[in-house]
Amino acid sequence: PLTISYISNAAGEREDKAVFLPTVAFACGLAAVFCGLGLSASLLGGVFGSSNSSDNIWGAFALASVSSGISIAMGLQLLELVNLPLPSFEFNQN
Repeated sequence: PLTISYISNAAGEREDKAVFLPTVAFACGLAAVFCGLGLSASLLGGVFGSSNSSDNIWGAFALASVSSGISIAMGLQLLELVNLPLPSFEFNQN
C-alpha cells in the first residue's frame, strides 16, 4: 500500500500523468532485487551446507562464529543498543 501511494503521488506531480511506465519499472526492479537475493541465498546456503564436513571442523566453526557475530551486531544496531559507524555515500549537489 505504501508503494502504491508513493507511485500515485509521484505520478500526480508529473505533467503527463503517466503511471504505467514508473509502475512497471518499479515492479521489474523489485523482481530483479528479489531474484538476486534468492540466488545469493541459494549459493550461500550451498556454501554453509557443505562446510559441516568432519574434515574441516575449525573452518565450519569459524564460518558459523563470524556469521553469528555479524547477525548479532546487526540486531544490536537495529535495536539502537550500539552505534556502529556505517559508511555513507554523500555527494555534493552544487
